[in-house]
Amino acid sequence: MVIKVNKLRDLKPGIRQYLLLLILLSCSVLNNLYSQTTKTKPTRQSSVEAFSKGDFEKAYGEFRELLLVYPKDPLYKYYAGACLVKLNRNSEQAESVLTEALKASSGVKALPADVRFYLGRAQQMSGKFQEAVVSYNLFIEEGGKKAAKELNTQEYIQQCNE
Repeated sequence: MVIKVNKLRDLKPGIRQYLLLLILLSCSVLNNLYSQTTKTKPTRQSSVEAFSKGDFEKAYGEFRELLLVYPKDPLYKYYAGACLVKLNRNSEQAESVLTEALKASSGVKALPADVRFYLGRAQQMSGKFQEAVVSYNLFIEEGGKKAAKELNTQEYIQQCNE
């Protein structure tokens, strides 16, 4: 709707205020729609927070994006693989990413001790029961019996042996 400025003066005061309000609301709505489409880039902190809060879907998406920028980072690989295990999704990819994380971390970056646990879970989910038992046992050695008990590792070993 195009209205010339001199024609606005000819309108009644109530209609003039109504049109001004309509214009302001239109601008406000368009501004809100634009701001909703902007996407912030994930950070290590936001991704780890999502993981810690149990929002594995969000965490996985963010770690996947971070891996596009930092494809060799073993910690991002660890979290991406752990998210896949937690989501019970694509166990072969989880196993692959976790194995890559272990190889890449040797001496460079320390990974959480439960990386072997998540590798075992991915292997178990893929039907690789013997490999899973080996990973679980390595987790017990490296992570300690207390951590293994908290994650029910012995129960998973028993499932693999059956």
